[in-house]
Amino acid sequence: MDQEAKPPEKVMKSHLKAAELTGATVVQITWARYQFRVNHPGGQDVADDGWHAGRVRAYTTSSALYAPLFHETPVGLPCLQW
Repeated sequence: MDQEAKPPEKVMKSHLKAAELTGATVVQITWARYQFRVNHPGGQDVADDGWHAGRVRAYTTSSALYAPLFHETPVGLPCLQW
């Protein structure tokens, strides 16, 4: 299922507002996914069922979460094949 990439500003603003109100940290996975879709038109970031995360989205999400959790860059971490 290929969807047109739409800028996620509205979603990002709502996430940032919620974080401001709760003191949470925001990890911009929505922005990372948008960047993938813009830079790789037709690239598949969903599984064959069209809904669940595919390998690209799973890796992007994992990488985006790694930095704030471990206070280190995920650059250079191995990517396991599955």
